[in-house]
Amino acid sequence: MIRNLVICSTILFLAGCDLSTISPGAIGPVTTEPFVIIRGFGETDTVTVGTEGFRVGWYYDFSGYDSLRINFSAKRLAPGPAFDHILVKIGPACGLSDSLFAPQKDFSLFVKPSDIAKPHFAALTFFVPDAGVRVVLSQLRVIGWTSQ
Repeated sequence: MIRNLVICSTILFLAGCDLSTISPGAIGPVTTEPFVIIRGFGETDTVTVGTEGFRVGWYYDFSGYDSLRINFSAKRLAPGPAFDHILVKIGPACGLSDSLFAPQKDFSLFVKPSDIAKPHFAALTFFVPDAGVRVVLSQLRVIGWTSQ
């Protein structure tokens, strides 16, 4: 009898407690709003890049975004080594890199503005570190996301 009373009391006590580990405000999908920040390489949608690099536009303010996605296509001009490196520099110290193994490839690089040293005043520069290598870049889109 006492055992049944303890079990019933425990059930009634726990029924009134919120045992959820998720806060009520966190329930539901997180909505984001994408925004195209940069479209193309300035005057043109195609640019040839080597060790001298190519700076897109002037300076950009990426501080109002939670994340950035840099999409572009790259095409090798000469069948040299097995691959070509492509470096993307954002601001004074943030660098992203990838390699081009095929004759042509679409790239999608992700960066958080908090990883950029000066996200409110950052330049976007593309270059190839290997001497004598040139790559054609096209279809640049820099997309920023903000949380709702």
